[in-house]
Amino acid sequence: MVHNYSYFNSLLSGIFINGNALKGGGFNWLVYNADIIFYNNPKLIILGLSLFGFLGLLIYQFFRIKSKIGYFIEKQKEGETAGREYQLYILFFGIAMILMEIINEIFKIRPKSLLYINLSMGFSVLLGYLLIDKIKFLRDRIQIIFIAFFFFYIVYVARNIIYLHDDVVPIIVFLISFFFSYNILKPIKIYWIFVGIIFTFLAATIVFHLIPLKSSILLINFSILISIVNQVKYAVLLNSH
Repeated sequence: MVHNYSYFNSLLSGIFINGNALKGGGFNWLVYNADIIFYNNPKLIILGLSLFGFLGLLIYQFFRIKSKIGYFIEKQKEGETAGREYQLYILFFGIAMILMEIINEIFKIRPKSLLYINLSMGFSVLLGYLLIDKIKFLRDRIQIIFIAFFFFYIVYVARNIIYLHDDVVPIIVFLISFFFSYNILKPIKIYWIFVGIIFTFLAATIVFHLIPLKSSILLINFSILISIVNQVKYAVLLNSH
């Protein structure tokens, strides 16, 4: 009986020692892994809460717009529907810009942080959305405002590609923006002007050695692919009419 109790006590002691070791090791790993843990970094706590807040706002706006989309299509005039479409582009672009930059900062995606600059731009876009929604003068010129902002944003992304060689995010954003430009730049002649500007910029990166050659080739290859895809979409649209 004494032998059994001794074995039981030894087992408990072993569990206790191993548990403390795991706890200590886990704690040290958590403390030193600053990319993941929030509790020892007030900045990450704020960013994490903001991430959930804006993610909730994005989901709320999505379902709110989805419930009203039929009304805009059936009841509103074509011009008013197009204006509302551009307003939604601005709204979701502002929210998405803030969300993505918070994620980039939390997980240290960028070698050099652009958190404050991009958050300022994102909140400026949301402020612009609120002003457009309240002021008819701006609402009547929503398409011009959005296109001007889109071109400005592409210039900003291109600038980051040139000056931040080690940052892959601007390259990804550049290609995604180019892909969706066909859907948001109207009439179609504005899109073709944009395509011309894009390929002029890409040619300049090679001629003037603005960025590493591999990055230029990568951008050109994917831009050609994207332009082909958008051209096919345009051809299908023409044939359907």
